[in-house]
Amino acid sequence: MAKLYVSTIKFDDSPLVVITNNKSAPITGFSIDMMNKIGSILSLKIVYSLKSFEQLFSFVKKNKFHLSLSSITDTKQRQQQNGSFIDYFKFGSQLFARRNDTTNVKRLADLCGYSVTSLRGSTQQTDVETVSCPSNKKVKSVPVETNHETFEAVKSGQAQFGIQDEPLITYNLKHQYKGYLKETGLPYNILPYGILCQKNSPLCCTIVQAVNYLIYDGTYSYLLNKWKVRRNNIGISLLNRQYSCACTYPSAYNLRT
Repeated sequence: MAKLYVSTIKFDDSPLVVITNNKSAPITGFSIDMMNKIGSILSLKIVYSLKSFEQLFSFVKKNKFHLSLSSITDTKQRQQQNGSFIDYFKFGSQLFARRNDTTNVKRLADLCGYSVTSLRGSTQQTDVETVSCPSNKKVKSVPVETNHETFEAVKSGQAQFGIQDEPLITYNLKHQYKGYLKETGLPYNILPYGILCQKNSPLCCTIVQAVNYLIYDGTYSYLLNKWKVRRNNIGISLLNRQYSCACTYPSAYNLRT
């Protein structure tokens, strides 16, 4: 059986990718279940490798992996710099704080003068570092290497606020950080999330077709419900937010074995 090499984030704690401290335990989560279903449809063995968030981009760009799978926002800049995106759901970003926080911070513009943590290399880090503030009330950016560390930074007081993806906040505040942290404000900047694929690879359209198969046969909704993932309606999977693929749909794809 041909192999599909997929990199995913090394440390995560979300319904999308769940990695336990038990090294012998398999990676699980909504995105992993979906990718495994895609492998079954295409008769491919999925081989996962754990990398940092920033490496997810460089390893696909350098052709070391076929795909990267995590909560990766599909932006035009990333399309130009890193590859193509197979969009498979939409989420926004959201602020969170310690449970006993009494400030009135609800949106990015309210962050002036506060310390804010985010995942290094994420769109949220850019959001934090581009907030317009008076010179004496700049936002202190506290970027960290893993999603888990964003929650730990706020819980420990290293940062006063954090910004993360909606599903990660919802999941963590119901589990590990229940009673310690809270959401603040409303989700913003709701955008497609995608699987990163090598630019102009025919594999991209193959995966788009497979995702749409899972949407139409009900598997997609089943997995969302299984993992209790709240999402804005994606409708159908697209490549780079467009309705047509630049590549043709191949009958077979030449993968490394």
